[in-house]
Amino acid sequence: MKVTPDRYLTYRYAGASGDFNPIHLDDEFARSVGLPGRILHGLWTMAQCARAQGDGLKLQSLSVQFRGMGVPEQEITVTTSPDGTVEATQGDNRLVRRGKVVGEAPGGPVLPIGLGGHDPRVNEIALEAGDALLFYTDGVTEGGVRGTERFGLTRLIDLLGRGLMADLPIAELMRRLSVAVMEHAAFELHDDMTMVLIEYRNPLVPAEAESAPSAPSG
Repeated sequence: MKVTPDRYLTYRYAGASGDFNPIHLDDEFARSVGLPGRILHGLWTMAQCARAQGDGLKLQSLSVQFRGMGVPEQEITVTTSPDGTVEATQGDNRLVRRGKVVGEAPGGPVLPIGLGGHDPRVNEIALEAGDALLFYTDGVTEGGVRGTERFGLTRLIDLLGRGLMADLPIAELMRRLSVAVMEHAAFELHDDMTMVLIEYRNPLVPAEAESAPSAPSG
């Protein structure tokens, strides 16, 4: 997929995302801190990686590593390899590397457990240490005030990505996601809204060791 961000994109995305950092809005300020000019929001680039996967409703999770800065008015190319690895490039500059997209888990719809019908299919997904996996019902992405825009998958990915990059505790991240969904629906649910966020840690390293500061050398 190829997309060219127009010169006013960073202003629009700042309003949509709430990120008004002047490096995205002020050319003079951006140059004063060593940048070539205004740069794109990293999460906008992340959203293009999600768009490149086609049917957004089938996208289950998205994890990326930012490796460069994009600028307006230059074409960005997003490619996806057969194993699901995504890269976004702008010229010779690699913006996103080793992004991993996990699509919809195989299996058909079944009745809830306890209501009869066929047994649900068990799916297996390989996770790496540090991965976060979000399970959610369609009431999350399809929620909203009747007759208005749905909450949508892109908005959910954006909020989740910002929370993860800010290294928020899982409980606080879930609280913010829930409040955002409820606010978008004016606190009127027309469908069930359930989310479960799981963080997979290195099973060989105790949680205390992962977060403990390193001892000073010498």
